[in-house]
Amino acid sequence: MIATTRGKRTDIKPCIAIARSLPHHFTQEALRSILNDLIAFPFFIAKDDSGKILGFASVNRINKNSVELRWLAILKDHQRQGIGSKIVDAVCTHYKSKGFQLISIKTLSETANYNPYKASRRFLEKSGFIQLETINPYPNWDPGNPCAFYVRIL
Repeated sequence: MIATTRGKRTDIKPCIAIARSLPHHFTQEALRSILNDLIAFPFFIAKDDSGKILGFASVNRINKNSVELRWLAILKDHQRQGIGSKIVDAVCTHYKSKGFQLISIKTLSETANYNPYKASRRFLEKSGFIQLETINPYPNWDPGNPCAFYVRIL
């Protein structure tokens, strides 16, 4: 059985290891940003019965109405097993109960023609997110990395 919960400082190292194990999704710069975000922002984890962390998501409060899902990563061998959905559902339930109305996430746009992100965008759409727009160039993103901006009503 998979359990989702708020992450603790002791969960940061295993979360970074998950992101590091996905080099087609996370650059060295992204890994530094993930570490900073896990320290600064709330995050959620999914654990199996043995206590092994299988995935995580970090969340940043944008304003009184919306939050941003900053990072979401699931161990490769555990993807497409509902773990990402459980994490996203836990995040959405938590923030909806706190009065937030909208959650957003940014990911690499399909216009970049980079295969590893096709499944990521399918997952977001299956999870109830809709693409609002593509922003290219997106501030602080490397050139050639158009941003797909997704939102979901809580």
